[in-house]
Amino acid sequence: MGHFRSPLTNYPTMPQKTKKEKIIAEYRRRLQMLQKHEVTVPRVSPSQPLPTRNVTPQENDFLIISYFKSDFTKSLILIAAVIALEISLYFANINNYFKLGR
Repeated sequence: MGHFRSPLTNYPTMPQKTKKEKIIAEYRRRLQMLQKHEVTVPRVSPSQPLPTRNVTPQENDFLIISYFKSDFTKSLILIAAVIALEISLYFANINNYFKLGR
C-alpha cells in the first residue's frame, strides 16, 4: 500500500486507518492514560491501638426493653380481643341473632 497524493496539495497522504487499527489506537490511548493516572494507596499502620468499647447493658436499655414488652403484650391482648369479637359476630350472624332488614 503506497502513499497517495492529495489532488489539492499534491502532497503524499497517509492511507486511512481500518476499523481494527482505530480500535487498537483507542486501546493504546486508554492504556497510556491509565498508566499515567495510576493511584497507589499507602499503607498506614496505626500508631495506637484502636479503642475498644465497653458493651455493658445500661439502665436505659432495660427501660426500653420493658416498654417494648409491655406494649407488645397490650398489642397481643387487643388483637386477640378483636379476633374474638369477629368470630362471635360471625356465629351470631350465622344463627340469625341479627335480623337485618326484616
